[in-house]
Amino acid sequence: MGPRSASGSPACIIRPMSVVVRASIVLLCAAGIVVSIVSYRAQRNADEGFERLVEGHVDDHTRQLLEDGRSLNPDTRIELGLAGVAYSNGREWEPFMRRALDREPENVGLVITYSRTLAAEGRTADSQRLYDRASELDPEKFPPRDGGTGDP
Repeated sequence: MGPRSASGSPACIIRPMSVVVRASIVLLCAAGIVVSIVSYRAQRNADEGFERLVEGHVDDHTRQLLEDGRSLNPDTRIELGLAGVAYSNGREWEPFMRRALDREPENVGLVITYSRTLAAEGRTADSQRLYDRASELDPEKFPPRDGGTGDP
């Protein structure tokens, strides 16, 4: 049987938490709250950026919203949206597409979008290479074709 107090009841063997432990718990909770707020704002910014894209706004404000949405959200759709904004404004768009494909190399939608964008720029050899990749991923939807001519 365990130790007893003067009154005969079992002595409390639980010691109060130290100040360091309490402070650590408070800091962890505060960090969790901060991460939650940042995550919420990032998602809200990404959503607003997508709304603006759908409405046809391909300006710097849309780009900034999508960039802000990337902070905790490595979504390939954000990269695709950023590529669209950059392309529409005559800026470098390929790094966004490459990042998206690095994350999801089997995403046939990304592959064919990249292929079609290259074709629109007149880069038929690069476009064909990506169309061939899309054909490997989904031959029913993107049947193989000869010579690399025509719209992907």
